[in-house]
Amino acid sequence: MRLVPIYFIFANSISMLLYPGGNIHDSSQLGYSLTRNFLSDLGMYSSHSGGINFYSSLFFNTAMLGFSLITISFIYAAMLFRSESLDFKISICGSACVIVGALLFCAVGLTPADLYLDEHIFVAINAPRFLTIGGLLYLVVFYRSDTKSIYLVSISAFVFLVFAYACYQFITSDSAVATLDKLITQAVIQKAVVLVMLFSMVIMSFAFSDRIRKLNL
Repeated sequence: MRLVPIYFIFANSISMLLYPGGNIHDSSQLGYSLTRNFLSDLGMYSSHSGGINFYSSLFFNTAMLGFSLITISFIYAAMLFRSESLDFKISICGSACVIVGALLFCAVGLTPADLYLDEHIFVAINAPRFLTIGGLLYLVVFYRSDTKSIYLVSISAFVFLVFAYACYQFITSDSAVATLDKLITQAVIQKAVVLVMLFSMVIMSFAFSDRIRKLNL
């Protein structure tokens, strides 16, 4: 849960440097723009400029597939709360949602937007939704299990921000294709939410470690 976020940031940074260029509004753009490109642009077979995007997509897709390792952590996470029947049941549901969300993030790397657009949109939209539900369920368990306040406050803030993004996806009808301003807004929000999810994952890992110490495991 700590190594995956670190590798994700590293791999995507390299991928951005290798991206040939272009965005959905301007095929002549040089390189990658943090405000005018989505992260998933890095995983396309061909960039918006028409260039072959092999090296950039290689790093991006390995970063997305790395989320499969998160499933291992959450298979075991629920076992930390098996002493309380209700907490155990909630944590199992939370783990199930996180695992589904993580696997959907893996699928983002397997569905390049320029080749499988509908499938790509489906997995990209639903991945954070499942992670949000899983985060909310584990937040309940953390509150019930006397987790340190520093972890509770941090996780609460992160989960709230991702939940707000999920709500934004439901209520907004804006399309990034419509105008450059809408592209910039959505591209910036996307990156901010991804960073929030990554930091939330790291904080949760410390909360789990604290639980392990309390149980003397």
